[in-house]
Amino acid sequence: MRTDGTGVAATYGYFEARILMPAGKGTWPAFWLMSQNSISQGVPSTAELDTVEAYGQDPNGACQSKHWWAGSPEVHDSHCSSSNFTFGDNASTWHIYGTKVTPTDTIYYIDNVEVWRHATFDQAKTPLYFMINLALGGGWPIDLERYNNHVDMFVDYVRVFQ
Repeated sequence: MRTDGTGVAATYGYFEARILMPAGKGTWPAFWLMSQNSISQGVPSTAELDTVEAYGQDPNGACQSKHWWAGSPEVHDSHCSSSNFTFGDNASTWHIYGTKVTPTDTIYYIDNVEVWRHATFDQAKTPLYFMINLALGGGWPIDLERYNNHVDMFVDYVRVFQ
């Protein structure tokens, strides 16, 4: 597994992962895509597509987001779907999260059901690579004591189709 953005990347395609999210106040797990050119120095035009961001304090909540930077770090746009997670508790049930990127549309799925779509913006029309991470905090208070200060995020698989 590479952590520098030089691994699997695709211009357009479908990115999918089957994940069991962690519970716990302050956990911030995510499966997301980033423009491969974002790893280069001096390349300010980039995209970030969040297939899913979850928040441990609300295991029934999930968010899909799009972010882009164009021309400089100051020229930035960001939108979140803020969709209610109606697929059951994401910390006690495995779910499949996917993003399909086409030349015209970017479509987000949970358990093969479309939950959000938007026009594919220019910065996302470049090779994208996936990342999976479990962050703590992000502006929310952290309280993992009831979990013995230990949480896990489980990933069954990641698939990329082009």
